[in-house]
Amino acid sequence: MLEMDIWDNSPEPVITHGHTLVNPIRLRDVTKTIDQYAFVTSNYPVILSLEVHCSLKNQRKIAEILREILGEKLYTVKNDDQSSFLPSPEELKRKILLKGFKIPAWVKESVWTPNEKEFLCAQSDPDHASHKIVQDKKADKSEKQISIARELSDLIALPIYAIRDIKQALIDHPYNAVANFSENKLPDVTHPTYESYLTYARQRLIRIYPFGLRTDSSNLNPLRFWQAGVQTVSLNVQHADLSNDLNDALFKLNGNCGYILKPAVLREGSFLHKKVQNWSKRTILRIQIISAQYLPRPKADNDIIDPYVLLQVHGLDCDSTGCRTNYIKNNGKK
Repeated sequence: MLEMDIWDNSPEPVITHGHTLVNPIRLRDVTKTIDQYAFVTSNYPVILSLEVHCSLKNQRKIAEILREILGEKLYTVKNDDQSSFLPSPEELKRKILLKGFKIPAWVKESVWTPNEKEFLCAQSDPDHASHKIVQDKKADKSEKQISIARELSDLIALPIYAIRDIKQALIDHPYNAVANFSENKLPDVTHPTYESYLTYARQRLIRIYPFGLRTDSSNLNPLRFWQAGVQTVSLNVQHADLSNDLNDALFKLNGNCGYILKPAVLREGSFLHKKVQNWSKRTILRIQIISAQYLPRPKADNDIIDPYVLLQVHGLDCDSTGCRTNYIKNNGKK
Protein backbone atom coordinates (compact mmCIF):
# COMPACT_ATOMS: atom_id res chain seq x y z
CA MET A 1 0.00 0.00 0.00
CA LEU A 2 1.32 3.41 -1.00
CA GLU A 3 -0.06 6.65 0.44
CA MET A 4 -0.40 9.66 -1.84
CA ASP A 5 -0.78 12.99 -0.01
CA ILE A 6 -2.26 15.24 -2.72
CA TRP A 7 -2.56 19.03 -2.50
CA ASP A 8 -3.82 21.90 -4.64
CA ASN A 9 -1.40 23.52 -7.07
CA SER A 10 -1.47 25.23 -10.44
CA PRO A 11 -1.78 24.00 -13.12
CA GLU A 12 -2.06 20.47 -11.63
CA PRO A 13 -2.19 18.89 -8.14
CA VAL A 14 1.05 17.91 -6.42
CA ILE A 15 2.15 15.37 -3.84
CA THR A 16 3.84 16.74 -0.72
CA HIS A 17 3.77 16.66 3.06
CA GLY A 18 1.43 19.53 3.78
CA HIS A 19 2.51 22.62 5.74
CA THR A 20 6.17 21.58 5.73
CA LEU A 21 9.27 22.47 3.71
CA VAL A 22 9.10 19.22 1.73
CA ASN A 23 9.47 19.91 -1.99
CA PRO A 24 6.32 19.01 -3.96
CA ILE A 25 6.27 16.48 -6.79
CA ARG A 26 3.77 16.62 -9.62
CA LEU A 27 1.01 14.04 -9.25
CA ARG A 28 1.34 13.29 -12.95
CA ASP A 29 5.04 12.38 -12.57
CA VAL A 30 4.40 10.17 -9.54
CA THR A 31 1.56 8.38 -11.31
CA LYS A 32 3.77 7.71 -14.33
CA THR A 33 6.43 6.22 -12.05
CA ILE A 34 3.84 4.00 -10.36
CA ASP A 35 2.56 2.88 -13.76
CA GLN A 36 6.10 1.98 -14.81
CA TYR A 37 7.26 0.14 -11.69
CA ALA A 38 4.13 -1.08 -9.86
CA PHE A 39 4.50 -4.70 -10.97
CA VAL A 40 8.25 -5.09 -11.40
CA THR A 41 8.70 -6.95 -8.09
CA SER A 42 5.31 -8.66 -7.98
CA ASN A 43 2.20 -8.96 -10.14
CA TYR A 44 -0.08 -8.81 -7.12
CA PRO A 45 -2.38 -5.78 -6.72
CA VAL A 46 -1.15 -2.41 -5.54
CA ILE A 47 -3.31 -0.25 -3.26
CA LEU A 48 -2.98 3.54 -3.50
CA SER A 49 -4.32 5.31 -0.42
CA LEU A 50 -5.44 8.79 -1.48
CA GLU A 51 -5.16 11.59 1.09
CA VAL A 52 -6.78 14.38 -0.91
CA HIS A 53 -6.59 18.02 0.22
CA CYS A 54 -7.86 19.57 -3.01
CA SER A 55 -10.68 21.68 -4.41
CA LEU A 56 -13.41 19.99 -6.42
CA LYS A 57 -11.79 21.26 -9.61
CA ASN A 58 -8.47 19.65 -8.76
CA GLN A 59 -10.19 16.47 -7.56
CA ARG A 60 -11.60 16.12 -11.06
CA LYS A 61 -8.10 16.71 -12.38
CA ILE A 62 -6.79 13.94 -10.12
CA ALA A 63 -9.38 11.56 -11.56
CA GLU A 64 -8.44 12.59 -15.09
CA ILE A 65 -4.72 11.99 -14.47
CA LEU A 66 -5.27 8.60 -12.86
CA ARG A 67 -7.56 7.43 -15.66
CA GLU A 68 -5.26 8.75 -18.37
CA ILE A 69 -2.05 7.16 -17.05
CA LEU A 70 -3.18 4.00 -15.26
CA GLY A 71 -5.95 3.13 -17.71
CA GLU A 72 -6.87 -0.57 -17.66
CA LYS A 73 -4.78 -1.16 -14.56
CA LEU A 74 -7.35 0.70 -12.43
CA TYR A 75 -9.80 -1.62 -10.70
CA THR A 76 -13.15 0.06 -10.12
CA VAL A 77 -16.44 -1.11 -8.61
CA LYS A 78 -19.70 -0.41 -10.41
CA ASN A 79 -22.46 1.34 -8.49
CA ASP A 80 -24.82 -1.60 -9.04
CA ASP A 81 -22.24 -4.16 -7.95
CA GLN A 82 -23.85 -7.06 -6.06
CA SER A 83 -20.68 -8.82 -4.91
CA SER A 84 -20.38 -10.04 -1.35
CA PHE A 85 -16.59 -10.20 -1.14
CA LEU A 86 -13.50 -8.75 -2.78
CA PRO A 87 -11.76 -10.69 -5.56
CA SER A 88 -8.68 -12.58 -4.40
CA PRO A 89 -5.17 -11.15 -4.92
CA GLU A 90 -4.77 -13.81 -7.62
CA GLU A 91 -7.79 -12.43 -9.47
CA LEU A 92 -6.53 -8.86 -9.03
CA LYS A 93 -3.07 -9.42 -10.47
CA ARG A 94 -1.65 -6.33 -12.21
CA LYS A 95 -4.51 -4.20 -10.91
CA ILE A 96 -4.30 -0.94 -8.95
CA LEU A 97 -6.98 -0.24 -6.33
CA LEU A 98 -7.68 3.23 -4.98
CA LYS A 99 -8.55 3.63 -1.30
CA GLY A 100 -10.22 6.80 -0.10
CA PHE A 101 -13.47 8.60 0.61
CA LYS A 102 -16.48 7.74 -1.51
CA ILE A 103 -19.93 9.27 -1.79
CA PRO A 104 -23.07 7.13 -2.13
CA ALA A 105 -24.27 6.30 -5.63
CA TRP A 106 -27.56 8.13 -5.05
CA VAL A 107 -25.88 11.44 -4.21
CA LYS A 108 -25.64 13.78 -7.20
CA GLU A 109 -24.13 16.79 -5.47
CA SER A 110 -20.46 16.93 -4.57
CA VAL A 111 -21.27 18.13 -1.07
CA TRP A 112 -23.62 16.12 1.10
CA THR A 113 -24.59 15.83 4.74
CA PRO A 114 -24.78 12.14 5.62
CA ASN A 115 -26.66 10.89 8.64
CA GLU A 116 -25.05 8.61 11.19
CA LYS A 117 -25.77 5.41 9.28
CA GLU A 118 -24.82 6.77 5.87
CA PHE A 119 -21.61 8.48 6.97
CA LEU A 120 -19.00 6.69 4.89
CA CYS A 121 -15.94 8.60 5.90
CA ALA A 122 -13.61 7.98 8.80
CA GLN A 123 -11.13 10.50 10.09
CA SER A 124 -7.68 9.38 9.14
CA ASP A 125 -4.51 10.36 10.95
CA PRO A 126 -4.84 13.79 12.62
CA ASP A 127 -2.12 15.14 10.34
CA HIS A 128 -3.79 13.74 7.22
CA ALA A 129 -7.40 14.94 7.29
CA SER A 130 -8.40 14.20 3.72
CA HIS A 131 -11.64 16.15 3.69
CA LYS A 132 -12.58 18.84 6.13
CA ILE A 133 -15.53 18.02 8.35
CA VAL A 134 -17.36 21.27 9.01
CA GLN A 135 -19.43 21.70 12.16
CA ASP A 136 -22.43 23.99 11.82
CA LYS A 137 -22.66 25.62 15.24
CA LYS A 138 -25.91 27.36 14.31
CA ALA A 139 -27.72 24.10 13.66
CA ASP A 140 -29.43 22.16 16.41
CA LYS A 141 -27.17 19.21 15.68
CA SER A 142 -23.69 19.00 14.24
CA GLU A 143 -23.71 18.24 10.53
CA LYS A 144 -20.82 16.74 8.64
CA GLN A 145 -20.36 18.23 5.18
CA ILE A 146 -17.85 16.60 2.88
CA SER A 147 -16.77 17.82 -0.55
CA ILE A 148 -15.88 15.03 -2.94
CA ALA A 149 -15.96 15.14 -6.72
CA ARG A 150 -18.12 12.42 -8.26
CA GLU A 151 -15.44 11.75 -10.89
CA LEU A 152 -12.88 10.89 -8.19
CA SER A 153 -15.36 9.07 -5.98
CA ASP A 154 -16.27 6.69 -8.82
CA LEU A 155 -12.65 5.50 -9.02
CA ILE A 156 -12.51 4.45 -5.36
CA ALA A 157 -12.53 0.66 -5.04
CA LEU A 158 -11.89 0.59 -1.29
CA PRO A 159 -14.01 3.20 0.53
CA ILE A 160 -13.04 4.24 4.06
CA TYR A 161 -15.63 3.62 6.77
CA ALA A 162 -15.82 4.56 10.43
CA ILE A 163 -16.54 2.01 13.14
CA ARG A 164 -18.72 3.38 15.91
CA ASP A 165 -20.38 0.10 16.82
CA ILE A 166 -18.50 -2.97 15.58
CA LYS A 167 -21.56 -5.23 15.59
CA GLN A 168 -23.56 -2.69 13.59
CA ALA A 169 -20.61 -2.24 11.23
CA LEU A 170 -20.74 -5.96 10.45
CA ILE A 171 -24.29 -5.38 9.22
CA ASP A 172 -23.98 -2.01 7.48
CA HIS A 173 -20.53 -1.93 5.89
CA PRO A 174 -20.16 -3.23 2.33
CA TYR A 175 -17.76 -6.03 1.42
CA ASN A 176 -15.11 -3.62 0.10
CA ALA A 177 -15.05 -1.30 3.14
CA VAL A 178 -11.78 -0.36 4.84
CA ALA A 179 -12.04 0.43 8.55
CA ASN A 180 -9.45 3.05 9.40
CA PHE A 181 -8.69 3.68 13.08
CA SER A 182 -5.99 4.34 15.67
CA GLU A 183 -4.07 1.63 17.53
CA ASN A 184 -5.84 2.42 20.81
CA LYS A 185 -9.28 1.65 19.34
CA LEU A 186 -8.73 -2.10 19.03
CA PRO A 187 -9.98 -3.69 22.25
CA ASP A 188 -8.01 -6.18 24.30
CA VAL A 189 -8.47 -9.88 23.59
CA THR A 190 -10.54 -10.24 26.77
CA HIS A 191 -13.06 -7.57 25.72
CA PRO A 192 -16.54 -8.81 24.70
CA THR A 193 -16.29 -7.14 21.25
CA TYR A 194 -12.85 -8.52 20.38
CA GLU A 195 -14.22 -11.46 18.40
CA SER A 196 -16.42 -9.10 16.39
CA TYR A 197 -13.27 -7.31 15.22
CA LEU A 198 -11.81 -10.67 14.24
CA THR A 199 -14.95 -11.37 12.22
CA TYR A 200 -14.75 -7.95 10.55
CA ALA A 201 -11.12 -8.58 9.59
CA ARG A 202 -12.08 -11.91 8.01
CA GLN A 203 -14.69 -10.24 5.81
CA ARG A 204 -13.25 -6.77 5.15
CA LEU A 205 -10.05 -4.75 5.42
CA ILE A 206 -8.73 -2.90 8.47
CA ARG A 207 -5.94 -0.34 8.59
CA ILE A 208 -4.35 0.64 11.91
CA TYR A 209 -2.27 3.79 12.28
CA PRO A 210 -0.13 4.99 15.24
CA PHE A 211 -1.83 6.82 18.09
CA GLY A 212 -1.70 10.60 17.64
CA LEU A 213 0.32 11.17 20.83
CA ARG A 214 3.33 9.33 19.38
CA THR A 215 5.01 12.65 18.65
CA ASP A 216 8.46 11.05 18.80
CA SER A 217 7.65 8.84 15.78
CA SER A 218 7.88 5.73 17.95
CA ASN A 219 6.12 2.62 16.71
CA LEU A 220 3.32 0.36 17.81
CA ASN A 221 3.89 -3.38 17.98
CA PRO A 222 2.33 -4.74 14.76
CA LEU A 223 2.11 -8.29 16.13
CA ARG A 224 -0.87 -7.47 18.34
CA PHE A 225 -2.84 -6.33 15.30
CA TRP A 226 -1.70 -9.07 12.95
CA GLN A 227 -2.88 -11.53 15.58
CA ALA A 228 -6.34 -9.96 15.27
CA GLY A 229 -6.28 -10.40 11.50
CA VAL A 230 -5.60 -6.72 10.69
CA GLN A 231 -4.31 -6.53 7.12
CA THR A 232 -2.52 -3.17 7.16
CA VAL A 233 -0.52 -1.73 10.05
CA SER A 234 1.09 1.65 9.40
CA LEU A 235 4.55 2.17 10.84
CA ASN A 236 6.91 5.11 11.15
CA VAL A 237 10.04 4.23 9.21
CA GLN A 238 12.22 7.04 10.55
CA HIS A 239 13.86 4.71 13.04
CA ALA A 240 15.33 1.22 12.71
CA ASP A 241 13.48 -0.65 15.45
CA LEU A 242 11.90 -3.99 16.30
CA SER A 243 8.55 -3.05 14.75
CA ASN A 244 10.11 -2.40 11.35
CA ASP A 245 12.25 -5.54 11.67
CA LEU A 246 9.13 -7.61 12.31
CA ASN A 247 7.37 -5.99 9.35
CA ASP A 248 10.32 -6.68 7.04
CA ALA A 249 10.61 -10.26 8.25
CA LEU A 250 6.91 -11.07 7.84
CA PHE A 251 6.61 -9.80 4.29
CA LYS A 252 9.78 -11.55 3.12
CA LEU A 253 8.10 -14.89 3.86
CA ASN A 254 6.18 -14.94 0.58
CA GLY A 255 8.79 -13.86 -1.92
CA ASN A 256 8.45 -10.22 -0.85
CA CYS A 257 5.28 -9.96 -2.95
CA GLY A 258 3.47 -7.83 -0.34
CA TYR A 259 0.83 -10.41 0.59
CA ILE A 260 0.88 -13.13 3.26
CA LEU A 261 -1.88 -15.71 3.71
CA LYS A 262 -3.37 -15.50 7.19
CA PRO A 263 -2.95 -18.55 9.43
CA ALA A 264 -5.86 -20.98 9.20
CA VAL A 265 -6.91 -20.11 12.73
CA LEU A 266 -7.62 -16.50 11.63
CA ARG A 267 -9.53 -17.64 8.56
CA GLU A 268 -11.90 -19.82 10.56
CA GLY A 269 -14.86 -18.61 12.59
CA SER A 270 -15.24 -18.52 16.38
CA PHE A 271 -11.77 -19.87 17.06
CA LEU A 272 -11.74 -18.23 20.50
CA HIS A 273 -14.17 -20.89 21.68
CA LYS A 274 -12.13 -23.84 20.43
CA LYS A 275 -9.75 -25.86 22.51
CA VAL A 276 -6.12 -25.03 21.85
CA GLN A 277 -5.20 -28.61 20.96
CA ASN A 278 -7.66 -28.56 18.05
CA TRP A 279 -5.53 -26.14 16.05
CA SER A 280 -2.19 -25.92 17.83
CA LYS A 281 0.81 -28.10 17.02
CA ARG A 282 3.99 -27.96 19.03
CA THR A 283 7.09 -27.01 17.06
CA ILE A 284 10.67 -27.36 18.27
CA LEU A 285 13.16 -24.97 16.69
CA ARG A 286 16.85 -25.79 16.88
CA ILE A 287 19.45 -23.24 15.74
CA GLN A 288 23.20 -23.75 15.59
CA ILE A 289 25.34 -20.62 15.80
CA ILE A 290 28.35 -21.02 13.52
CA SER A 291 30.08 -17.64 13.42
CA ALA A 292 29.65 -13.88 13.23
CA GLN A 293 31.84 -11.36 11.44
CA TYR A 294 32.28 -7.58 11.17
CA LEU A 295 30.39 -6.89 14.38
CA PRO A 296 29.77 -3.18 15.11
CA ARG A 297 31.45 -1.54 18.07
CA PRO A 298 30.48 1.68 19.89
CA LYS A 299 32.43 4.54 18.33
CA ALA A 300 33.68 5.87 21.65
CA ASP A 301 34.72 2.45 22.94
CA ASN A 302 38.26 1.31 22.17
CA ASP A 303 38.01 -1.93 24.11
CA ILE A 304 37.77 -5.29 22.38
CA ILE A 305 34.13 -6.37 22.48
CA ASP A 306 32.83 -9.56 24.08
CA PRO A 307 30.33 -10.74 21.45
CA TYR A 308 27.30 -12.95 21.90
CA VAL A 309 24.18 -13.77 19.85
CA LEU A 310 20.66 -12.94 21.03
CA LEU A 311 17.80 -15.01 19.59
CA GLN A 312 14.14 -14.02 19.87
CA VAL A 313 10.91 -15.64 18.69
CA HIS A 314 7.93 -13.29 18.34
CA GLY A 315 4.31 -14.41 18.14
CA LEU A 316 1.51 -15.12 20.57
CA ASP A 317 2.47 -14.59 24.20
CA CYS A 318 2.68 -18.35 24.71
CA ASP A 319 5.08 -18.65 21.75
CA SER A 320 7.31 -15.64 22.39
CA THR A 321 10.65 -16.53 23.88
CA GLY A 322 14.34 -15.73 23.63
CA CYS A 323 17.81 -16.86 24.56
CA ARG A 324 21.42 -15.77 24.17
CA THR A 325 24.71 -17.51 23.71
CA ASN A 326 27.52 -17.24 26.23
CA TYR A 327 29.80 -14.32 25.49
CA ILE A 328 33.41 -14.93 24.52
CA LYS A 329 35.88 -12.67 26.28
CA ASN A 330 37.86 -10.38 23.95
CA ASN A 331 36.73 -12.34 20.89
CA GLY A 332 35.87 -9.30 18.81
CA LYS A 333 38.45 -7.55 16.65
CA LYS A 334 39.70 -4.18 17.81
